[in-house]
Amino acid sequence: MTSSKALVDLLHFLSERNVQSKGITLARGSGWLIPDSGHRIGYWHGFYWWPSGRLREGRPVYAIHPVSDPAGAARRIAAARQSPQAPSL
Repeated sequence: MTSSKALVDLLHFLSERNVQSKGITLARGSGWLIPDSGHRIGYWHGFYWWPSGRLREGRPVYAIHPVSDPAGAARRIAAARQSPQAPSL
């Protein structure tokens, strides 16, 4: 699957969950979806990934989801936006 197809599919499912996007940045085999909150959602060779928190040492922790399930990724991203523990996406 191309990065543009993967991110457009995710964009479609995110819009159904009222997560608006500012834009998409594409590169060969990878790309970024930029929601209104500014925290980018990445695509890289078959996986979506996004920041989901931080360790005590301050290093970021990322959630990873297979690109074969964009609806599931959108559900997780929308839930993370509403969670008080996770950074707003």
